[in-house]
Amino acid sequence: MTIRILQLSLIVLILTTSCSVLNFGRKYVDYVVETDNVYSNIRLNNDSTFVYGSGNRMVQWNTEGTWVQKNDKIYLTSIKQREDFDTNSFYILDNRNNLKDYIIIDFMDVDSVSPLVGMTSIVYKDGEMIETDISDFDGRVELTTQIFDSIVCKFISKRDILIYPQGFNYYKIATVESDNNYRFLRNYEMIRKEEYILDENENIKYKKRD
Repeated sequence: MTIRILQLSLIVLILTTSCSVLNFGRKYVDYVVETDNVYSNIRLNNDSTFVYGSGNRMVQWNTEGTWVQKNDKIYLTSIKQREDFDTNSFYILDNRNNLKDYIIIDFMDVDSVSPLVGMTSIVYKDGEMIETDISDFDGRVELTTQIFDSIVCKFISKRDILIYPQGFNYYKIATVESDNNYRFLRNYEMIRKEEYILDENENIKYKKRD
């Protein structure tokens, strides 16, 4: 079931990225690896772009970019590189004291406007977790006013946020996308034959899908 979900996630990603190929005939070639634990797919489009994704029970990643072929080797380069990602972990849009007797944190998505639902906030004191809360449909977390060492905030596709005591009990925070689920390729070399692609670096063979 988990692998099937991963397959569907990767297929949706690929179709979303290159849906135009379906409207004008077959303009791509898929190469896949499928085991009990991993599903991976490389789609080479005829316009020299590619979509590449892989996943297992613990993690999924993807990338897209351009490819070139020289003899029997192809070279993949991602559109985004590590330096293109924001180096900040988050942005504080507002911090102040409110009239409440508890701490309020409003989490916003990367656009600084849309509330972020599901951000987990964990309060630590002396290395122990003393309180947790998850942001609601307004992106809001409410925590007890107390002495603490740090508040760690986590969301699967965002960078972790670390808040230290600053004398405020209200924060409005814009989150930043994590690069953990993106694979950075720069002239990444693979061998391409008629029926397969071989990644010698990871010893993985992707079979051509008919």
